[in-house]
Amino acid sequence: MGAGRLNIEKQMELEPVRMKAVEEELKARGLDPIIISTNEINFIFNGNMIKVFPYSGWHQGKGIKPDRGLRKLYAQLDQP
Repeated sequence: MGAGRLNIEKQMELEPVRMKAVEEELKARGLDPIIISTNEINFIFNGNMIKVFPYSGWHQGKGIKPDRGLRKLYAQLDQP
C-alpha cells in the first residue's frame, strides 16, 4: 500500500497560515468570512454561500466557477 496523497505534516504547518491569509483577503474585499472549521471558510458573495478550503485552494458555490487556486477565486470575486 502506497503513501497517502497528502503530506500531513506540511498541511498541519501551512493550513493555519493559509486560513488566516484567506480570511484577511476576504475582509479586504469587503466580505465577511465565516470560519466553519480548521480547514473551511464560507462567505456570502452576490447572495450565495461560497465555500473555500484554503489549504487546497478549492472553492465552490452558486455564482462562481468551482475550481482550485486562490488566485482564480480572487479573480472571480474581482469581476464586475
